[in-house]
Amino acid sequence: KLYLLIRGSCLNCHMLTCTRAVVHLLLSQLKVLENGLLHAVHDLEVVLNRAKQSADATALEIEEELNHHVHEMLQSQEPSDQCSNVSRI
Repeated sequence: KLYLLIRGSCLNCHMLTCTRAVVHLLLSQLKVLENGLLHAVHDLEVVLNRAKQSADATALEIEEELNHHVHEMLQSQEPSDQCSNVSRI
């Protein structure tokens, strides 16, 4: 996926060329991965696909839906499942 992310970037301005919904999906997936919730990455893709099927869903509504699910996943995370933070060198 990282290769696809780099390939989808503009070489002039270094901005992503994908839709806002996909950018929010990537940010949400990175947030849950940072907390060690690998299984949640696929769940967020399902949430995005379900939200995109709604004909009148705006980018803001999709972002709120993804944020809501990320918040739920982080709240339901068991304390023993949390991985220790690695110090940045």
